[in-house]
Amino acid sequence: LFNSLYHVFMKASRQSISSESLKRVIIRYDFKGVTSIDTWIAEIKTKYCSKLFREYNIGEYGQATIDLRNLEEISERLSIPLSEVSRQPIHQFSGSTFDGLQDSVQLEITKFSITLVIECRNYVSIDPYLDFINKLVLSLLSTDAFIRIERIGIRKFDGFQFDNWDDLELNLNSSIIGSLNDLIKDTALLREYTDSWYWEQFRSKINFTRKIRNVQLVSEKHVYQVILDMDAYTDDEILRIPDTINPDFLKGETLRLNEAIFEIFKNSITEQYISSHAKE
Repeated sequence: LFNSLYHVFMKASRQSISSESLKRVIIRYDFKGVTSIDTWIAEIKTKYCSKLFREYNIGEYGQATIDLRNLEEISERLSIPLSEVSRQPIHQFSGSTFDGLQDSVQLEITKFSITLVIECRNYVSIDPYLDFINKLVLSLLSTDAFIRIERIGIRKFDGFQFDNWDDLELNLNSSIIGSLNDLIKDTALLREYTDSWYWEQFRSKINFTRKIRNVQLVSEKHVYQVILDMDAYTDDEILRIPDTINPDFLKGETLRLNEAIFEIFKNSITEQYISSHAKE
């Protein structure tokens, strides 16, 4: 699929296109070899989190933002029963106060993973969030030489709404939504497509899901809603971890994943969309 829709717009960059369609960003690290995080949690609460979050709670996975698919992934990857993973306490930091940023951010930590969930509100950039989570990861790794990074992932959700199919096709590349004849366009309530592949250029594994819904509003007007679910990750099969993990290594890995997602997004939209959503 992706080769067929690869029509890179050379002038488009993360900095040149507005992010108003971006709804949620998830950054997650998975680990193996962690014995206990209690002492470390007490340390980062003071050193890192008290400046950026107003609230802290200890809950269970059922109260977390992490969905069941992620929980099952962690269980399978670490060869740990799902029941044990789900019993682990989860440390949640919320009420974010990142300087100059309006997004609602939640930090979720267990002995198996560190997850940053960003609900986008006038979203500016992923960079400060990558810097923050990478500091936490380096801090955790420094507590125990046996801790290993098993997976690094970034997932983004973009959402669109169009009054009619013509507007949809003006803004989104038809290659990502499949071929729909006129009858199906008007009557299909939900269409969903998922493609998964390894992308050599970015040394990343990709899951790309598109959902198209025909929705009737309260006013009885029909609109088309589209969700792009873009997931890029690198795991123990392709991670090239150096003997000494430093900030540059983590920054390079996460920025590469983010660039892969941006390439997917850029090749999902049209030149019309780029020109009408260019930052001033």
